[in-house]
Amino acid sequence: MSKFIKTEKVIKNKTGKEIERVLNITPKGKHKLGLKEVNNLYKKLIEETDPKKFMIKIMTIDGMKTLKGYDYSQDDLRFIAEEDYYSSLDQEAKDKFDYFLGVQIITRI
Repeated sequence: MSKFIKTEKVIKNKTGKEIERVLNITPKGKHKLGLKEVNNLYKKLIEETDPKKFMIKIMTIDGMKTLKGYDYSQDDLRFIAEEDYYSSLDQEAKDKFDYFLGVQIITRI
């Protein structure tokens, strides 16, 4: 039994041509989804796919954040999560953002 719920949605333009696929991943039950798991997923994706063809967003307790944009193609996502969004918070506040409510992967077709 999987620890996560995965749903996929296809976005089409006005002519009916597929332009994007959106994969939503949310933890099931007491399971948690942290930066380590998302980073591992990212590393697998860049092996199989052009990094400029997908975007990764995370749902945190304070809303949706873009973890990886289409123009980002580095080896690791840790820097973005820790430095861009939460660097000004104290450690106790940062701990609230260690786990995500969900992850969204948007892939251009």
